[in-house]
Amino acid sequence: MFAILMGLAAALAWGTADFAARFSGRVLGPPLALLVVTATGAVMVSAWLAVTGTAPPSNPTTAALLYGALSVIGTLALYEALNRAPIATVAPLAGAFPAWSILYMVIFDGLRPEPMVWAAMALVMAGMWLVARFASDAPDATRKAKGGTILALLAGGLFGVTLVAGLHATLDHGQGPALWLARVVGVVLVIPFVWLRHRPTRLPPPGWLGLAAIQGVLDTLAFVAILAVKTEENAAIAGTVSSSFGIVTIALARLALKEAIHRLQWLGIMATFVGIATLSALG
Repeated sequence: MFAILMGLAAALAWGTADFAARFSGRVLGPPLALLVVTATGAVMVSAWLAVTGTAPPSNPTTAALLYGALSVIGTLALYEALNRAPIATVAPLAGAFPAWSILYMVIFDGLRPEPMVWAAMALVMAGMWLVARFASDAPDATRKAKGGTILALLAGGLFGVTLVAGLHATLDHGQGPALWLARVVGVVLVIPFVWLRHRPTRLPPPGWLGLAAIQGVLDTLAFVAILAVKTEENAAIAGTVSSSFGIVTIALARLALKEAIHRLQWLGIMATFVGIATLSALG
């Protein structure tokens, strides 16, 4: 029961944070919003390491550096996608990263999945195709929205590699230090994006900076919820439940923004998340 509750908490936190990114990204710009989110996470994880007496990694591995770099680049693509396309299109495409991660492990690590895993991957890919294909048939579809669909696919692919790198980084450094390093690397990498895009001459509205900081708190608390589950078996359960975070984002968009969703996109959304949940459970 504890693992299920922690998974639900993570799903609610991530889903709400992604929904909020739609607004903070449009006002602040995706790079600045992401900088605040990542910096907030870095501060929180630093405090967590200090309280637990855990030392940050002194000699980071390549996997750990890739974990931080790919995570922030993928999230930047996600925020850009949310800035351009409907949430109902972006969430399932970006959230399909478990399928991509398994595909990468098949190609590069020699993984040989069971038939059920292949079937779940096929379901995810079919769902993604439906979501992307009929996004152009939505009433508010524009060239900008189509660009958001491509960015959402890119984000999902990058998150898939991030997951693989994160697994290796966790084995190398431990969960807390690996997450700390990812946040620090993310802050360093996103600063040039902020400068090139904004070249700020005045402080942004503090209320919107506060919203982005809340996103950072929610994102970090989601990781803490997953890390609070001690055994591998329960961690798998928590991860399965947390993979439904995209459903939370879509539900909020539907309720608050009244987003129009093509009927075949609904089918694709359901197929994608059923496949993701299955992959998480089997993984």
